[in-house]
Amino acid sequence: MNKLPETAPRRVVVAPDVVAKSFLVPACRTVLELWRDARIQLVVTRELLVIYLKVLRDLGIPDAQLHRWAVWFTAKDKSVFVSESDSGETSLREILHEAARLGNAERIVSTETSPDVDATWILVDDFLPDYSGHS
Repeated sequence: MNKLPETAPRRVVVAPDVVAKSFLVPACRTVLELWRDARIQLVVTRELLVIYLKVLRDLGIPDAQLHRWAVWFTAKDKSVFVSESDSGETSLREILHEAARLGNAERIVSTETSPDVDATWILVDDFLPDYSGHS
């Protein structure tokens, strides 16, 4: 029996607020579960990696666990890690957009609305219906 080819997971940039809130907010946790289950692929730049790890450290995550998170954030089968970026970005919004551009991400997923009209930016609750079959 021939197996149907699987489509590649959608590339997305996850804002740090989603990572932080994933410990308390079920919708944010679901986004990370989609990543864990290879239903989406994170685009991560060096700048974003530093921000993610700082957020996790501020939440009290121990160093050994931070190392595991860093491995996951950069794992080739889970993420698109872009080690080089323009690094001239000053705001988080610019860093997220630069990551999306460099990694060809379809969306930037956040719990906060974008300050301007932006077709790339999507709220977690608007992103999840595409994955309604996720358990």
